[in-house]
Amino acid sequence: MRNQAITVLACLPIFLLGQQLQVQDTILTTLDALQKHRYTIAMEDNQIAFITLNQIGIDVAVTTYDAMGKKIADFDSPNGSFGPEPVRLKSTKKGWYAIEVASIDTRGTKGTYELYIKKKVDQAITSFGRINQVFLPWDDQETPGAAVAIIREGKVVFQNTYGYANLEYGIPITTKTVFRTGSVAKQFTAFSILLLEDQGKLSLEDDVRKYIPEVPDFGHKITLRHLANHTSGLREEAVLAALMGWDEGDIVTKTQVLNVIAQQKELNFKPGEQYLYCNTGYTLLAEVVARVTGKSFSTFTDEAIFAPLGMQNTLFLENPRQVIKNKAYSYYQSGNGYLKAILNDANSGGSGLLTTIEDLGLWVQNFEQLKVGTSAIFKTMQLPGKLNDGTSTSYGMGMEKMIYKGIESIGHGGALGGFRARIARFPSDDLAIVLLANTPGVHPLHVPNEIADIFLDEVLQSKDNRKNHENTAISNSDKHDISFDPKDIETYLGKYYSEELATEYEFMLQNGTPVLEHPRLQIQLNPSAKDEFIIEGWAMAKIKLLRTPNNMVSGFKFSMINTKNIHFTKR
Repeated sequence: MRNQAITVLACLPIFLLGQQLQVQDTILTTLDALQKHRYTIAMEDNQIAFITLNQIGIDVAVTTYDAMGKKIADFDSPNGSFGPEPVRLKSTKKGWYAIEVASIDTRGTKGTYELYIKKKVDQAITSFGRINQVFLPWDDQETPGAAVAIIREGKVVFQNTYGYANLEYGIPITTKTVFRTGSVAKQFTAFSILLLEDQGKLSLEDDVRKYIPEVPDFGHKITLRHLANHTSGLREEAVLAALMGWDEGDIVTKTQVLNVIAQQKELNFKPGEQYLYCNTGYTLLAEVVARVTGKSFSTFTDEAIFAPLGMQNTLFLENPRQVIKNKAYSYYQSGNGYLKAILNDANSGGSGLLTTIEDLGLWVQNFEQLKVGTSAIFKTMQLPGKLNDGTSTSYGMGMEKMIYKGIESIGHGGALGGFRARIARFPSDDLAIVLLANTPGVHPLHVPNEIADIFLDEVLQSKDNRKNHENTAISNSDKHDISFDPKDIETYLGKYYSEELATEYEFMLQNGTPVLEHPRLQIQLNPSAKDEFIIEGWAMAKIKLLRTPNNMVSGFKFSMINTKNIHFTKR
């Protein structure tokens, strides 16, 4: 049988050559930077193969090809170099199809991945059947899963759940299961600010320090509009917390976060000069709501939004020890199954929202059938922000405009621990998709788009403006093979302290590798230039050593995409 397979593969066109992959096979292999692996899969007419690729120390992208070698789709989850890359291969006719695995790991290093076909089924005929098939990989008793709702013309036309809310006790997800939603919370925070503006209690042009004087005076006015549009220039609170050694499972409150914000000495840029997504701004907006109303943010949103809309199982969490009935646990996928993603934060504004698929559907219906707020408020939320030079951004206030296959969608996604969420609205077609999940395998952008394809097939065929984005492996110019000059070792070694973070690191060598040591974490450094190091595992993060006029190392500055120039002084 094996010889027959080899004979068949030898007769295939060159673009389909690759290792044959069958349902019972599990591939565990190593992938180098600049390398690609190709696999071929025999498909019948109108089938779907659900393929799981577990990344074990390397970030990859997967591309699927049809029987003629034409590219079908790209798959690249936000799970980095660890976790699943869920892939769906769809056939139109019988033949040999292919998938290609390519390294996109920015570190330029090799790693391992595990690959297998989880299921292969005939494509469903009905729209609702096709939606259910999207979630087949999570529709069993061994996995966490998801809940989904489809709203058309203001009515919920489809609602279903898949997988388990709690794997330890075997509790399935239902329509009343409560999920964390990550950044989907920003819609409610922005809406709260606009409600108060509509009541004349504040203005978007107000300086944030009018309400929260603890925010440092950076020499530039930071307005509430800047905060809502992500143009404030403030540093990202999540990065500051990570540098301070805070762990995902630590108890984190708004008071702690506000204290960190109050210690900052610089902005990333002058307010209004750039768009840079920043949770810090929404933490401050939630606090503005609390101080203007004299109520906790949780109480205000319950009274002003959730109760009037009948969202009985929705709240902003302000006490990490609070007992929440029917709450889902979140999970990461590992090589040996699933691990719990423990969350103990209770910082509302940019995140902190807990809700159900039923309740979130009521919120989406309110966009068109107003019970709370005004049409002007929703219009303002969707208006693109503007920079100082007049340039428009894609982000409004808790809502972002995107173009999917030529059709405008408005929404927001969220990711926190193992939770994933998204609201995606297609106003031109009176369609909205609501997704809640408790595992990163349910991609918060790809899955709603795949559901949108089901309902918008005819429209999409006439408006498909997508460009093919080939996934390319890392180039040699991206690799950091700068040698570590032994002459500089003694000048780098020592302890460095940041007043802004009240945190100390020790620069040291571990088995010849430069690292920054903290009581709660260790950061590996890769030399990239003289006195500069790329931080291992932190996206686009680096440190630059600072020197005195007599060439002595005096400290370093940490920077990454949304948090720049945090100063550490050498002790």
